[in-house]
Amino acid sequence: MSSSLRFLIIDGYPKQSRDEFEQVGISPSWKLHKEILQQHLPDANYDVLFAYEPTTDMPCAKDLAAYAGIIWAGCSVSICDLDNPYIGRQIKLARDAFEVGLVSWGTCWGLQIATVAAGGEAGVNP
Repeated sequence: MSSSLRFLIIDGYPKQSRDEFEQVGISPSWKLHKEILQQHLPDANYDVLFAYEPTTDMPCAKDLAAYAGIIWAGCSVSICDLDNPYIGRQIKLARDAFEVGLVSWGTCWGLQIATVAAGGEAGVNP
């Protein structure tokens, strides 16, 4: 594979959650995703974005065009809290990724973000 491939791994967990995982010996979600990807694409580059951190600058649509894809690593907050600015900016990021045609992959959190960013709804499982 070409070394020019570049991926963005988005970790939506608040720092407190990431710290709690590490305190009990659980690898952070972003790190697990990166390790798996490196097994298959060892020459690719990976940037990690801690989207829930207030000091993190979110990339604009133009910046996203530099990536081959996005991996949504997870989050411990609820998509239902749409008043939370850290969730809103992740939804905007997904919309920007859609706008530039950037391939995205995610499990639970990534699917919820993509659904809401595309105009759908996600809610609490009854």
